Amino acid sequence: MTILVGHAHTPEGHAALDTAVEEARLRGTDLRVVRVLRQPTTDDPTHHRDWTGAVEQARRDAVRLEEELDAEGVEARAEVLTPTAQSVADVLLEACVGGGVELLVIGLRSRSRVGKLLLGSVSQELLLQADVPVLAVKPG
Repeated sequence: MTILVGHAHTPEGHAALDTAVEEARLRGTDLRVVRVLRQPTTDDPTHHRDWTGAVEQARRDAVRLEEELDAEGVEARAEVLTPTAQSVADVLLEACVGGGVELLVIGLRSRSRVGKLLLGSVSQELLLQADVPVLAVKPG
């Protein structure tokens, strides 16, 4: 079985990763770290270069993270997904299907009720729609 963690370079993402590593150790299972990068929706060529560089850097970070976790005795696979149309929540929900995922770990950030209403919430969508248990953590 596998623990899947949605990871971003934010305090919430780091809290989710730390918790997922702990859970993988406790359960004696492997870890799948997924970072979802959404492509900018502009035709500006400078954004394209920045986007390409961001994806390349994220992939280098993923390799480094795998190496660090391996050195700590955690079997992990880190990947960067770059959907063009899917939402971040849809990508993570799809990653849970058919991959032997037993737990999804996500980071939560505090938002006002109005903010959730106007902007939606990836975390809320994952909590409501995931077919596997979801562990939601806050930083600190």
